[in-house]
This record gives sequence, structure tokens and C-alpha cells, in this order.
Amino acid sequence: ISPVEEIIRRFPLGENEREKISQDRQEIKDILEGKDSRFLIIVGPCSAWPMEAVLEYAKKLKKLDIKLKDQLKIVMRVYIQKPRTTKGWTGPVNQPDPFTKADIEKGIYYTREMMIKVIELGLPIADEALFTHNAKAFVELLSWVAIGARSVEDQEHRIWASAVEAPVGIKNPTSGCIPNGVNGVLAAQHPHVAVFDGHQ
Repeated sequence: ISPVEEIIRRFPLGENEREKISQDRQEIKDILEGKDSRFLIIVGPCSAWPMEAVLEYAKKLKKLDIKLKDQLKIVMRVYIQKPRTTKGWTGPVNQPDPFTKADIEKGIYYTREMMIKVIELGLPIADEALFTHNAKAFVELLSWVAIGARSVEDQEHRIWASAVEAPVGIKNPTSGCIPNGVNGVLAAQHPHVAVFDGHQ
């Protein structure tokens, strides 16, 4: 697999887009803290594939975003990682075409390009944190991160969530147990000592 630096260099994030992501993150935080009266809407495909359909959806969603920007803060789900309870397609980041064999190298480039194209259309994007070990290639692009129902009790995901600059939503687990979801939120709200990417 290519080094993260090469992946980012191949599909870089423009300065205007970087500033927009920072602004989007702050606006989402303001909504969550009650400083902004708009509703936060996180909407879009559970699996962002194929790219052509994702971009068509994004263009239509952007028109809605412009129309309703005073009432809603719309964030588009561009979910490139698909958790499974047992077995199945794990999303375009691992297998960019579910009808051919897995190709993680190709999938990483495919999905980063797709995410940047959506951002360039003017939409903030969200993704679920499934494989935290390759998150560095994507996390700078995200205005919202979700910790899914199968990961909410995983210590690595909780610690990782505590370090992410974007707002993070945490689901209750597949059992529906609300206290377990609350525990995940509480754990992610506190600082932790851990090693990521070789750094403490």
C-alpha cells in the first residue's frame, strides 16, 4: 500500500476546501452546543458507490443545501467503509468494485478522489470510522465522524474518537443497549494516552 503522504499528494485538499472544512466543523459544533439554531442533517448513502452515482446525489443535495441553508446544516454521508455483523462487502475503500476482487490500493485512491470531489461541490462530508489504521488518508476531509454500532464498545475507536478534530457521533450498540452507547460517549469525551501512527 502506498504511504499516506503519497495518497494525499496524489489527491490533495485545496486551501479553500481546507478552510471550508474547518468552518463546517465549527458550525456543527455550534449546533450541538446550542449556539446555532439550525437542525443538523446527516444524510446520504450507506455505501458510497459507484462514484458517478455519489456525485450525482451530491449535486442534487447541494441544490437543497443552498435552498435550506438558513434552516439546516446538511452533511453528506460518503461512507467508504461498511461494517458487517458477519461477512460481506466492506465498502469501496477495500473493494472499489463489489463485483471484482478486493484491491485496497486502488480503493484508497478511488475513495479519496470521490470524497474530494464532493467537498469541491461545497458539501461537508461524513464517514464511519471502521478501520482506524488507515484513517490518516481521510480524516482531514471529514466534518463529521460516526462510531458505529459494532465499534462503540471497542477501546481503540473510543480513544481514536477522543483525538479527532471533527465532531464525532457515537451510536448505541447492535444490542440496542443505551448505557453502552452512553459509556462510549463518556469515554470519548476524555483524554487518553495512546500511540497512533508511531506517536504518543
